[in-house]
Amino acid sequence: MSLGVAIVAGGRGTRLRGLAGGPPKALAPLAGGTLLSHQLAAVAPLQPRRTVVLLHHAAAEIAAALPPGVEPLVEPAPLGTAGGLGLLPTGPERWLIVNVDHVSTFDRAALLVGWAPPGVAALAEREVPVDDGVVRLFRGRIVGWDERPTLRLPVTTGLYVLCAEALRAALPDPAPLDMPALILRLGGVEGRLLPGRWLDAGTPERLAAARALVPER
Repeated sequence: MSLGVAIVAGGRGTRLRGLAGGPPKALAPLAGGTLLSHQLAAVAPLQPRRTVVLLHHAAAEIAAALPPGVEPLVEPAPLGTAGGLGLLPTGPERWLIVNVDHVSTFDRAALLVGWAPPGVAALAEREVPVDDGVVRLFRGRIVGWDERPTLRLPVTTGLYVLCAEALRAALPDPAPLDMPALILRLGGVEGRLLPGRWLDAGTPERLAAARALVPER
C-alpha cells in the first residue's frame, strides 16, 4: 500500500516566541539542522511516494528551504492542525502525518505494521503524580484507597497514519479543523503506545530538551 508523508508546519509557533527574532518554528535549529530537516530525515527510510509540507505562516521562507522532491502545500487561510489535510494530493493510499515539532526516538516504520483504516495514532505515556489520597467509590461508599498514586495517562504525540480515502470523505473541502475533531469525525482510530521517548518541541525549553534526543548531524 503506497505511502505519503505530510508534515504539518502551518502554525505561527507562538509558544516559541522565546526565540525572539528567530526563524519560523519549522526552521528552528535542531541538531545541526532544523525541526523540518529532522522530520524529513526521520521519514526518508520509509521511501514515501510523495512528501508534502503543509504551510501558511512564513510559507515562502519555509518553502525556500525545502529540498528537491518535497512539495509545499500552502493553506490559503489558517486551517488548524488538521484542516489542511483536505489539500493532500491523490496517489498515496495512506498518509503518515507528523507535526513539525514532534521529536522522538519512535520507530516510524513500526507504526505501519498491522495498520488498518481509518488509521492509527502514536501515543506516549505521561506520569501524573497526585499528592492526595485517591478513593474508589461504589454506591457512595469508599471501597478502595490509593495514597498519593501516580497516574499513567496515554497522550497523543502528533504522529499518525491515516487512510487517504477516509481523509477525503471526512474533509471534502479544506476548512478549519483541529485534529481531535478530525479523529472523532473518522470514528476514532487505533491508539498505539510506542516504545521510546517523545517531546513536543514547541517551546524554547522543550526544544532545548529535544536536542538530547537527536544525534548531531
